[in-house]
Amino acid sequence: MPNSPAAGDGPRRLDRLTDWILDRDGDLYGTDQRERLRWYEGAALAASLHWLVLPWLVAVLVWFAGAATAHALFAVLAVTLLSILVMDMHVRRGGVRTESPGRSRTRTALTVAYVLPYPVFLLGYARASGIGFEGAVRGAVTAAVVLLALTGIGLVMGRRRGATDARQ
Repeated sequence: MPNSPAAGDGPRRLDRLTDWILDRDGDLYGTDQRERLRWYEGAALAASLHWLVLPWLVAVLVWFAGAATAHALFAVLAVTLLSILVMDMHVRRGGVRTESPGRSRTRTALTVAYVLPYPVFLLGYARASGIGFEGAVRGAVTAAVVLLALTGIGLVMGRRRGATDARQ
């Protein structure tokens, strides 16, 4: 397989799924490398917009939902997070650096835009599920702290990895 992680390593499920979706041996995404690149860029743009807009939509809708609908919206958000996790696993296995070497206004704004709908959703979900406002605030604050901690850990790990790469 073209994207197997190491020579002698048999194709893994994620590699087979990637090859099937990207139709590497077919013409679904064009017949030459330039056409394929454009299709892949378009797919990356669509996925990025989906990962940004869908959580915000769900975070707003849950405030108007009853308990049953709130549970369904929770499932939609979970599937969105799962797709992001699969993408992250694929990229990391390919040896691509996923942490930015620096901070910019754009990166900070996008991080806030990507992270903020989750605690907003949890507040609305708690309200719709009958947990109550106090429990919802506790849940949202806990989720925000966990997400910020994970983001911070990722940044530290990225800096360490970047420093190690620079020394080599």
